[in-house]
Amino acid sequence: MQRELNKRIVDAPGPDAILDIVQHASGEFNAVNVSTAFHRLAKTWRDDEPGCDREELAKALEALTELALKLVSQFQGQGLGIVVWAFAKLGCDAACPAVMRLLDEFAAEALRRLESPGSDPAMQLGAQSLSNLVYAFAVLGYQPSPRLLSAVAKGVQWQLRDFSPQGLSNIVRAYAKMNAAVSAEVAALLDALAAEAVSQLRDARARQCFIPQNVSNMVYGYALLGYTPTGGFLPTMAAQAAAQLAEFGPQELTNTMWALAVLGASRADVAELLDKVPGEVLARLESPAQARKVKPQMLSNMLWALATLQVAAPPLLAALAAEVLRQLPGFKPQALVSVLWAFVALGAPLERALLDGAVAQLRSGLGALRPGELATAVWALATLRHHPGDALLDAAVADARQRLASFSPQELASLLWGCAELAHMGAASLAEEVFVAARAWAAPLGAEDVSGLAWAGAVLFAVSPAALGTLRLLLAALPSDSFSACALARLMQAHLALNFAAGADATEMGALTGLLANAGAAWQAARAEAAAATAATRSEAAAALTEAGVEHQVSAPVVLDALVADVALAAPGVARTALVIDGPERFCANDAARPLGGALLTWRLFAARGWKVASLPAAAWAALPSPAEGAAYLLRLLQLPPRPNPNDSQAPASDAPPASAAPPALAPDAAAAGASNQAPPLPLPPPPASMPALAAGAGALSGGSEATYAAAGFPWQDQAMLERVAALAALSTPGGAPMPEAAYLASATLTSNGIAPPMPSLLGGGPPGPPPAMHPSLAAVGAQQRLWQMGGEGEGPVVAPGSPGMMSGVSVSELKRLIEGLPLEASAVGAVAPRLARLDAAHFAALLTELARDNHAFRAWQLFDWIRALPEGAELRRLVDVHTYTTMIGLCGPWQQLPRAMQLVAEMRAISEEASVQGYTALLHAAVKCGEMELAIDLYKQMGAEGLLRDRQSYQLLVDVYVKAGRVKDALSVLSDMRAANIPPDTQLYNLTLVAATKSGLPRAALEVYQQMVADKATPNTKTFTALIGAFGKLGSVGAALEVIRELLQPGGDAVDASATYASLMAACEKAGQWDLAVALFDTMSARGCVPDVTIFNSMIAACAHGGEYVKARLMFERMAEHGCAPDAVTFANMIRAYKKGGQWCAALDTFEAMQESGCRPHAAVFSSIIDVLWQTGIAWAQTKALQLFSAAVQNNCLPAAAESCKKGTLKVDLQALTVGVAVVSMGAWLASARGALLQDAHAPLDASRKLAVVNGLGEHSRAQGHSAAVKEAVGASLLGCKAPFRLVQDHSRSGRLEASTLALRKWLFSDSFERYLALVQPGGAVPQEPLMPTADYLVHEAAEAARAGELWMRIAQFEAQHPVSLKVLHQNPGGYLQQRKHLISLVLHYAAMLRMSQEVAHTAAALMDRVMMSGVHMTDQFQALFVCACLRLAANQEQQPVPTPASITQLTEYPGMAMERMESNISSVLRHDTECISVVHCLKVFCQRLGCDLSSGEAVRRVAGCAFALATEALSDLAVLQFPPSLTAAAVLVAARRAQGSVPFWPSVLSQLTGYAEAGNPPFASAIAHAGRLCSKLYTTADASYLMHGLL
Repeated sequence: MQRELNKRIVDAPGPDAILDIVQHASGEFNAVNVSTAFHRLAKTWRDDEPGCDREELAKALEALTELALKLVSQFQGQGLGIVVWAFAKLGCDAACPAVMRLLDEFAAEALRRLESPGSDPAMQLGAQSLSNLVYAFAVLGYQPSPRLLSAVAKGVQWQLRDFSPQGLSNIVRAYAKMNAAVSAEVAALLDALAAEAVSQLRDARARQCFIPQNVSNMVYGYALLGYTPTGGFLPTMAAQAAAQLAEFGPQELTNTMWALAVLGASRADVAELLDKVPGEVLARLESPAQARKVKPQMLSNMLWALATLQVAAPPLLAALAAEVLRQLPGFKPQALVSVLWAFVALGAPLERALLDGAVAQLRSGLGALRPGELATAVWALATLRHHPGDALLDAAVADARQRLASFSPQELASLLWGCAELAHMGAASLAEEVFVAARAWAAPLGAEDVSGLAWAGAVLFAVSPAALGTLRLLLAALPSDSFSACALARLMQAHLALNFAAGADATEMGALTGLLANAGAAWQAARAEAAAATAATRSEAAAALTEAGVEHQVSAPVVLDALVADVALAAPGVARTALVIDGPERFCANDAARPLGGALLTWRLFAARGWKVASLPAAAWAALPSPAEGAAYLLRLLQLPPRPNPNDSQAPASDAPPASAAPPALAPDAAAAGASNQAPPLPLPPPPASMPALAAGAGALSGGSEATYAAAGFPWQDQAMLERVAALAALSTPGGAPMPEAAYLASATLTSNGIAPPMPSLLGGGPPGPPPAMHPSLAAVGAQQRLWQMGGEGEGPVVAPGSPGMMSGVSVSELKRLIEGLPLEASAVGAVAPRLARLDAAHFAALLTELARDNHAFRAWQLFDWIRALPEGAELRRLVDVHTYTTMIGLCGPWQQLPRAMQLVAEMRAISEEASVQGYTALLHAAVKCGEMELAIDLYKQMGAEGLLRDRQSYQLLVDVYVKAGRVKDALSVLSDMRAANIPPDTQLYNLTLVAATKSGLPRAALEVYQQMVADKATPNTKTFTALIGAFGKLGSVGAALEVIRELLQPGGDAVDASATYASLMAACEKAGQWDLAVALFDTMSARGCVPDVTIFNSMIAACAHGGEYVKARLMFERMAEHGCAPDAVTFANMIRAYKKGGQWCAALDTFEAMQESGCRPHAAVFSSIIDVLWQTGIAWAQTKALQLFSAAVQNNCLPAAAESCKKGTLKVDLQALTVGVAVVSMGAWLASARGALLQDAHAPLDASRKLAVVNGLGEHSRAQGHSAAVKEAVGASLLGCKAPFRLVQDHSRSGRLEASTLALRKWLFSDSFERYLALVQPGGAVPQEPLMPTADYLVHEAAEAARAGELWMRIAQFEAQHPVSLKVLHQNPGGYLQQRKHLISLVLHYAAMLRMSQEVAHTAAALMDRVMMSGVHMTDQFQALFVCACLRLAANQEQQPVPTPASITQLTEYPGMAMERMESNISSVLRHDTECISVVHCLKVFCQRLGCDLSSGEAVRRVAGCAFALATEALSDLAVLQFPPSLTAAAVLVAARRAQGSVPFWPSVLSQLTGYAEAGNPPFASAIAHAGRLCSKLYTTADASYLMHGLL
């Protein structure tokens, strides 16, 4: 009996039959029956196939699982593997208790049989069983015991020869998927598997069984395990991959390359493969079908592998970069980091657009990066010289500081080097922490990392004496020959800033001596190379200075031969100035105004020795037209008076470019230039007096403390450098970073008391003041002249108080304008100090606030720190009071400078208790801004502990902190504290807490908040109710929401007025899209006797429109009259939106015309909506009506026409369209207008441009580009389908733009293709226009057409339900029908053509043939022609078309007429005389008629359906399409055909309404469209034009 059962299971035609057997006969099953049932279910089950009911499957699996558990010991070895494999194949949940129990039992049974194999071979676990078992365990996520894995490893090795290539690869992938630890036994297994794979690949016959998937899976599994087998495994696998490379899919190719790179394959071992890979990858990227399979992660992995294996193929890298740019929004941050690293490693260039896009992606996902990825990202961007913006770098630094312990030393070195190279001074605090942590590093760093760390510390100004000692230890631990030339040069530049030898003991000094000697030699070589590169510019500049009469010295040494000025000015009366020639490579590639770290450090080295520094951009110099212009340029750069011209009374004006011009580029770190014949060094200034101690990290001058270190402790090379370090360290800025170099080099040395002497300036001096503080961006550096002054005394007049420069009156706005107009290098102190005496403290605080608000915070810090450093009793000290301190503490938050804020609060506490309260409040705000939430909470508690009165702002901040942390109960306690302090919370605070409560799933708490809100007389608003209702809506609990609302509106309570509350509640329902709650609320409102007004009805209708419930919206609209409410413009707009979403275009149009008749003026959104509704129907009448409405709306200024703007030869046309319909119509109208202007020889917009760019969205960067993706696709398809010369270009906008050459566009405007385009976008414009049928008359006609089409569709749907075609059933046909079907279809088409039969008959015959074969009929080869002709005759009869005579059939087939009659009779008998068939062509005709197409007109069919009928015939023999019902296939080929010819919409709304098919949310339809699209591409490639245009056979 069990054998009979097994046969029934095997022969079952589908899963429904198997389920039936399990349901009725499982009580008789033995172990073989159970495994067979599992196997057949897994093989035949498809969730989307008829008869596949997931609930029935669950019942069957439950029954089979119980049987399997009872019979576990009786299963054959193969059965054990099959059952577990079936669970994996069917997607069962391993967490299910029953499944987990079965897996445990089967694992235990497998272990028993492996450890104690019996004598019965059938019960043993063979190769296939082991492969199935282990792989299924891995897929299910089941983790076998180490003992079982060990036993499996031995079992595999015992029967290794029996494994197929797939079995070998499955074992490896399974162990990798289970993250198996590579123990000795597992390693032995992996070696044995690799050896067997190599053995099979060396056998010519066995090699053919190794398909690409096996190769890819096997090497990929080894890579995931991190195990590299020996014995020639990698070269053999690479050779096999190279031989089959053309057959690899994109995923297989990527996995193989990635695995080889991970496993450390040498280039020699995989050379043949690497030679072929670039061409193969390019071929896949150029194939649309293959390119669609390429995903962002695959691109990232492929690039990483190419870089690791050093495959530098420029064409391939360019293509990959373009593909990365195209798919950029889909990249995860980790994948982008790999991409950047790969391009850097391969030395390949990257476009600015890709880098900008990558930075934007990284900025939003920075927190998801692991430490190594974060460091690599910054390192790569720095190497590419692409500044990502201070915000990203600040976030990276903050993230690194937060999880510093997670970073390896190498990662920290890379991160700091990247920040220093990008001159991001905000990384100084991180550098300080890294140097502290470096003392405990166990593993020594490499030479490159140590040199980079030292150089970064010098650039970031973050090396304390202790840090310097750490650096010396790191350097001393490395052999001097381990440093590259670049590392040595970098080390020498750092040494010039940080004297490594200072303070070194004998051991360290001995190790450093040789290293520094090598570094000096490398520095000299780098300097010589740089000098040679700038020799011409240096000579020309020197000649220009000579011509201008300026004394100078070329290649002047400043520090022996280590620091050399390209040109030095040292004439009497002229401040010593070093002219440094900076090539474009010393600036950021994406911002020519941002110098890199190497340039800044070079400038600082000169400045620290008392020199002024002038940077001469080499590119700007090269752009000067003449020597005279060069001389004038240098004089302006050096701020020297122009040389008088003896021949002219006035000096000529110069048109030379400003000194700020600096082209984008990036440089090596060593950039000092020099020459072989160097002059003796210029004398250094006398060292100034010593500095007072500095508070470490405080950023302000102070007295000594435990946290200070003496200035003498700085190991700088000379006293001048010592003073400079002290001055700069004293002025750390609000960003937690030293000042930018523009501010550094504008500063002056400090006197012995820590106060700056009068500020020397080439533009005029000012009163005493410290150096300027940090500017938030270096962007302005290039916008001003690069001349910064250092040191020197008495180099300019000082404007003293009371001088003629003083104003009789001063205002905050005047001072602000004056400061904003200062050059970056000038100090605000010198400019406004005399005027500050006219201000009081409140106005001074207002000035600081205004400066900070307009991105001039560094100026605010300059003024505040200067006045704060004045001695007690100074007249201006009165300006620093509570308000000033509070203002500056508030600035510390955005600049992430919490320590400084805390120091200022400590100073405030000495003023008064009121100052303490304000200081605490400001500090609390700064803590929140810095993300230090726990500190903010501690501060709040500390204020209470000290008895300080907390103000409303403090409470608000704490509520915000608790809400963000999800601590709703704590937020409620703060509200209680406020009430206790007689500070009632306001509506904003209540709303904040209410939103948090509802988001946290605490509806009762939200209700309590609301009730307390009403009790405190805080007025609820729409946001209040939206939060409350939206939360319940998300929970899907309408009843709960109504219950809460009833409580809110209890009679006699303290709730707000019921009518007003209902209005707010309705508005909230509208905003939250909760139409069902709105309906229930409306009914409740009516029951309570509240009379609704127009506003409530509008909200109600809008909520229904949001949910697509047009019927309920219409009912509400009709009920308005019952309550005496007249609809307004908002009502009509909402109704049109409801009908649009419900697919009711006739009702929408009727409502629109009613709106106009009522006197309501439609606005732009209403016009956009109705035009889109009409256009999306695809019906000619409706689209013509849409054109009329568009023209009227544009003429009446209700809709904007396409806007034009021309810039730099590019004419930009902004469609300004909110919907697809408006965009298509607007584009067509603009092109028609452009052609009309050309025809009339009038001024045409195309005349003055070389290129046309089409964008959409009220401007290229507008926020209104939410619809741009759909608009772009529609407009692009309509143009490209008609061969318009446009191409899609990605730019900084969200969806790119369409571009075309105006010359090519002019030609196209007068071509047949444009006429075809006009016929598509202007349905009434291609032929003489006739009066449009009145709307009322057409709507009656449309209703009749819709009813007729509905009847036809019901007939189609009934037929498809009664006669489904199943690929599985056809596959089981004993005659192998599916293998012969393509030939049979070709016979159908051939005989149909010979007998002059229609396409409809041919398709019906094919459908008859499929129906016959579904019954299991076996058709032999000798009767195929007879069978086909019989189907054709029956089809002709069915279609009521002429039936070919038996004689004509005999002529073609040589079969007698009697044979034909018998075959027809047999077919009718098999089909039980039901020969009705509905084919794809029938469905297409129904669709065309629904669109108003006259099927007798070829022109009309072409306009509506394109090549759809030809495509239907092409799809006839495609088995992939056969899986879909005829109507779905017809819909798919219509979409593909309309898209190919540019007909928008691709799938008209009336057809979607008729069929229920929609691209979104319908995977079968989307799959059918994809298949049809591929067939369409093939058809356009192979078919001739006439075949496509007529679309018929």
